[in-house]
Amino acid sequence: MAFFLPYMQLLALFLNLNYKMRALLLFAICFVAVNTAKGQEDFIKPGDSIVLGSPSDSLFQHAFLVTKTRFPPNPQAYDTATGKGFHAAFFTRGDFNMGNLSPNYAGQTLALIALEYLLTKDGKGRYVAFLSLPLENSLIWLEIEQALEKGEILVEQHE
Repeated sequence: MAFFLPYMQLLALFLNLNYKMRALLLFAICFVAVNTAKGQEDFIKPGDSIVLGSPSDSLFQHAFLVTKTRFPPNPQAYDTATGKGFHAAFFTRGDFNMGNLSPNYAGQTLALIALEYLLTKDGKGRYVAFLSLPLENSLIWLEIEQALEKGEILVEQHE
């Protein structure tokens, strides 16, 4: 119960504020939260480069070559400046071939198309980077956090 005491005191203070002060405080909290999230989203953006490291096995375990083989009419659009909506636009309709990326791609620098937070079937989330390739209708699906842990992507250290 002692853990909740400070929170209950804050709630009591908040409830004692008049309507205008409560509205102003909520607006300020939302403004800070949105601007903080904006700054985090801008950490990496479409067009930035990602360098593939070496696979942890004979093939990359967290990088996959995806080729779209069927294109239904009226493709869905996405925001090319931010990459938002790319996953839905590319993967919602069509047929695909997908397999672990070959070690031949190690050391290549590729441009980021989009970075999205996707949920798995069991409800767990992960960040997936989509990287462009010179191959038509193909891209690399990169599970970025796991790839970083395994050294499958390289990170520049800035001082």
